[in-house]
Amino acid sequence: MAILSDMIDTAKRFAHWSEIQDKHRDKDVETKMKASRLRFTGTHLLAVDSSVFFEQVLEDDDLMPVRYFEIGQLACKPVGRIRVNLGGSVGEGFATGFLVAPGILLTNWHVLRDSSWAKAATVTFDAGDDAKGYPKTARVFPLTPEVLYVADEKLDYCFVGVRDHSTDGVAIESFGYLRLFRQVGKITRDEYATIIQHPRGRQKQIALRNNQVIVYVYDEEYQGKNNSFMYYSTDTTHGSSGSPVLSDQWFVVALHRRGVPETKKVEGKLRVVTIDDKLAAADEPEDRINYIANEGVRVSKIIASIAAKAKSKAGNAAAAIAVQDAINETTADTTLGPLWVSVSQTTTVTRPRDVGTFDMLEVVHRSLSGFRDAAGYKANFLGAAHAVALPQPSNALLGQIARRTDDPADFVLPFNHFTTVMHAARRLPVYAAVNIDGAKKTAGGMPNRPQWSYDPRIAEDHQPDDTIFSSEVQRGHMAARDLIYWGDDASIADRHSFTLTNVCPQIGAFNGNREWAMLERRIINMATSGSLAISAFIGPVFAKSDPLYDSLRGPRSTAAVGTGIRLPNRFWYIIARIEAGKRRKRCFLLDQSDDIAGAGELEVDFETPATVKETTLAKIEQLTGLTFKDLKSFR
Repeated sequence: MAILSDMIDTAKRFAHWSEIQDKHRDKDVETKMKASRLRFTGTHLLAVDSSVFFEQVLEDDDLMPVRYFEIGQLACKPVGRIRVNLGGSVGEGFATGFLVAPGILLTNWHVLRDSSWAKAATVTFDAGDDAKGYPKTARVFPLTPEVLYVADEKLDYCFVGVRDHSTDGVAIESFGYLRLFRQVGKITRDEYATIIQHPRGRQKQIALRNNQVIVYVYDEEYQGKNNSFMYYSTDTTHGSSGSPVLSDQWFVVALHRRGVPETKKVEGKLRVVTIDDKLAAADEPEDRINYIANEGVRVSKIIASIAAKAKSKAGNAAAAIAVQDAINETTADTTLGPLWVSVSQTTTVTRPRDVGTFDMLEVVHRSLSGFRDAAGYKANFLGAAHAVALPQPSNALLGQIARRTDDPADFVLPFNHFTTVMHAARRLPVYAAVNIDGAKKTAGGMPNRPQWSYDPRIAEDHQPDDTIFSSEVQRGHMAARDLIYWGDDASIADRHSFTLTNVCPQIGAFNGNREWAMLERRIINMATSGSLAISAFIGPVFAKSDPLYDSLRGPRSTAAVGTGIRLPNRFWYIIARIEAGKRRKRCFLLDQSDDIAGAGELEVDFETPATVKETTLAKIEQLTGLTFKDLKSFR
């Protein structure tokens, strides 16, 4: 009954918009709409010259330039077959989806109704035949709703994360993406709407014939807020849900959602009609329904909906922000054409954006501007007479430190109020050096958590692989936001602290509930209650016995395989301050090995005790390969 009810709602919308469109068939209005079309005339490899397309198509001439097919082949690459396997009595189903940014897939809400459905789904690219009719090598990618999932039932869309590598190691970036331009005017009614799809879960197919846009009411013609759909005659079938609807320039104009059934009014109620002109039963198979058109959700309305969610305080606001930023970034230049596929050295790769379940991760593009003026840790923070310089690495350690890409002679990464140094092979901070000013601690509660980013100053393969993080294996700040949130530039420092060169993997309870969090709270309380200035040094103890993430992962882990990330068993902490004119320091070792052992598979909750032990500076120097020469005079 629910399916039939949805069909009838679709038929009502179709009739409603058809009636409104009929009121705006005046030729002057039509000409005005076409004259105000958004034109894409850039010279980029994949940009399509509108002067070639529009004068031909709008005059009802079927001539097309040959590159129409070449670009169409590229437009097919980001389109994949979705398989949802819910098991039991529900079984499995197939649909279509397409990449709209690196690692972000768009499909219908009714395909992936919640994150549990998405968790049970995969998307397969290259599920099609080559020129000889042989099947291509299909690449299967698990979906990652725990990283990103945001959906809307009313507009029937769902954005979901995709793992960055297939089950056989192919990078998601190799399939490119279709750009979602927010601008209207990418198509007009009576033009043609091409759909790339996986009907009934079969090999990829494309509908090029009998595909006219038959109902499309322009925003200029209708000022209401719910002008969200367009209708077309393009052939589709079960499994085509979630397909991109494309213009003759290969721009995505809509997200296909379902067919519009023929209906009859019987005893005052609309009833759906079958292909043999009978009234559909409540359990009528969909392939028995007589469809007269297809319905798609307009791209501009989907983007507007995402923008509204991004502004809200709802639980999915961070995911919506990640999607919004990804769309903005990939469509900032309207001359770049309808899609991006890795076919030329002139094209740039945009890193994936992800949103994590624990603290809603977003990975942003590389931009040095965010750190250009960062002063970093200040050696004379405790006073000129009590300067504490950054620790010096041993010669052996120096050879293992990650160098900056903008200055290979340097390895120090300054932020506001703190500095980090990275270990290239371990892909984790060697240490963080932090200045804490209790007298300038910003009053009031902490703001909303900023979004995470890669550090643009060093290679990303020298930074933590973000796929390993979850609610169990958390991003443990070395320079915690509470420690550096002080002064007039507190918000900048807070944003800086959410950079992947400032984190080590930590088991959830160790990071958030017990030893690590308790020690941080005590330090910040000491600083604020006594209006103290404190310099702190924090980092992991790197040991060969540290377990590889891959050796601990469970069957539900969606992390990339072979990241080489090891979970440090131990961490060290040093705080230095001046009290009554005297130099004071305390040194700590914190051990999460019991927590790691107690966690079992890294996606399972646990409760296991551990301890914080005070230690000596000499012990930390021995364990780390660092020398803190200025701290030797602190007692």
